[in-house]
Amino acid sequence: MNLRSLAFKNVKHHMRSYLAYFLSCTFSVWMFYLYASLLFHPILQSKEIPKQFMALMFLVEGMVGLFSILFIGYSQSAFLRNRKHDLGLLQCLGMSVKHVTRIIFWENMMVGCLAIGVGVCLGLVFSKLFYLLVSVVLDLTEPISFAISFQALGLTIVGFLLIFSLLSWWSRFTIRKQSIADLFREAVKEKPAPAFSTWKVVLSLLCLGGAYFLAWTADLKSLVQQFVFIFLLVLIGTQLLFTQLSVAIIDYLQKKKPVFYHGTNLILLSQLRFRLKDNARILFMVSILCSVVLTSVSVCFTYYIEAEKVATDQTPFHLSIEGNIQGMSPQEMEQHFKHQGLQVIQEEHVPLILAQMQKEKQMVSLMSQSDYQRLTGNPATYALSLHLGEMAFIDSSGMAKDKVETLSNKRVNVKIGDRTNSFQLVKHVVHRIWNEHAKTKFFAVVTDQQFNQLKKWAPDSQQLTIHAYRFSDWKKSKGLVLDLDRLAKEKKGDAYHVQSTYELYQAVKEIFSPLMFVSLFIGVLFFLGAGSILYFRIFTELPSDVKQWVVLHKIGMRKKEGIFLLKAQIFLLFSIPFVVGICHASAAMHMFSALFKKPIWDIYGMSVLAYMVIYGLYYGWTKRMYMHDVLKYVNSPQSE
Repeated sequence: MNLRSLAFKNVKHHMRSYLAYFLSCTFSVWMFYLYASLLFHPILQSKEIPKQFMALMFLVEGMVGLFSILFIGYSQSAFLRNRKHDLGLLQCLGMSVKHVTRIIFWENMMVGCLAIGVGVCLGLVFSKLFYLLVSVVLDLTEPISFAISFQALGLTIVGFLLIFSLLSWWSRFTIRKQSIADLFREAVKEKPAPAFSTWKVVLSLLCLGGAYFLAWTADLKSLVQQFVFIFLLVLIGTQLLFTQLSVAIIDYLQKKKPVFYHGTNLILLSQLRFRLKDNARILFMVSILCSVVLTSVSVCFTYYIEAEKVATDQTPFHLSIEGNIQGMSPQEMEQHFKHQGLQVIQEEHVPLILAQMQKEKQMVSLMSQSDYQRLTGNPATYALSLHLGEMAFIDSSGMAKDKVETLSNKRVNVKIGDRTNSFQLVKHVVHRIWNEHAKTKFFAVVTDQQFNQLKKWAPDSQQLTIHAYRFSDWKKSKGLVLDLDRLAKEKKGDAYHVQSTYELYQAVKEIFSPLMFVSLFIGVLFFLGAGSILYFRIFTELPSDVKQWVVLHKIGMRKKEGIFLLKAQIFLLFSIPFVVGICHASAAMHMFSALFKKPIWDIYGMSVLAYMVIYGLYYGWTKRMYMHDVLKYVNSPQSE
């Protein structure tokens, strides 16, 4: 028998422990190859593939590679911790540390090579389906053709071989650091009772409470400023939740005698106190992974589903044009609409005066009160009643929640041409009334009389007319929008002077369709990784659980009660981080709902339900495998 055959026998013997590791590695290789095959596909030369999508593919490829390195590294270290007794026994039998490290190296390489082979084969089989999904997401005129990329094959095989071999080689340093006595002592070393610090418990509550409060009260502007701070609070609070707060809660329950001495709670709470503290880092990682996956998938999927609503909300008019295009009159524009098969149901031609608010140093477009009232479409909510010398400031950028605020004792100076005019600012209205052009984000409304007077003073360079239209079916405006963009670009150097619902709709779909597509795959990968991490940790404690089972059985515990205790502990280890992740994701979803100006719990609920099914299947499989191994050892003659 040589070292390779011994390594093969060890892999076969520890097959149950290696199975989750093998499946997760296989899925990582599978995903990596699919995205690599797309990155090396000849379709990249086509103009139909957006550059943003390809940049996202490179990012995803890097994320899968980084996840694989972290996951494989953690898994190998978990196996070493689980087999310290076996490694010490091999050294006692005369095997050198050098030979032990070679056995571990061959074990990892056997599992890794098998995962690479199966993952690549799955990638080749499902690559056509993957290309079809990408074609649907990007709305390509023709589906991406099937092609076998040898560059992608080489990158996947060589890359993962390097990952497995380097991480397996690195594990030798962990073995060399410990003596034989340390390896055996690890199994019998007494664990100190987990304790908690009161101020750390309070800090945990303050961090989580502060993060939830900021997330619940954030609007669109504050979201950008506070996002990193909220995320840091969540990280600190979650870490302290599992290391301190969980111990404090169990300590409190143990002091409640009716709870502590009810049924098997005495044993369950005592063991859970150690398990939560020992697995705090793992539970923290799984909670953060769950919250990130649920949030990203829900947000991307919501934008994909709500793309049409987002586009119509952000563009009150289906088409707006800043000034005239190539001298095209409104009458000629209408003929152009008819030629494209578009029916106009509303049109507006609004004159504006470009001015500067001197103290605020902000450019605004002056509008008459009658034009403003006609454009709002809801005079009861946003009605203005201005007098001569008064002004209302209109924020139409769509960056904050709609509101109407009454001001007092505030004067502003507005410069038009060589004249400076002073106004009393009486209202501040946040409401989108116009498509967002460079000169229509912020308006200042004055009386009709004042507007006509200012218009006489304003030079031609500071006067502008916005033409806006609503169609019976804006989705038919693709050809018209493309033509107008081309004409506007020829005249003014860019196409920003034409804004349309169709363009925004396409932009949102181009961004969030790939994000949704990618987030679903990455979400499944992260959830499998999170489940596998818990699987490894639970199987690491298999020998100690078997010993506890035997001892409890000898002092009178029934088999049914022992099974209940083990199942309850496995359930809590799986469910606690998932519930914490759901709580974090719920706060994040309320925060991101500011982007939609409405609750988006329906899609979030669907995401939670879908991943709960995946997570539940992983939990059921882990419980079944674990209980099978425990009962096998308990029922064996050696346990008697």
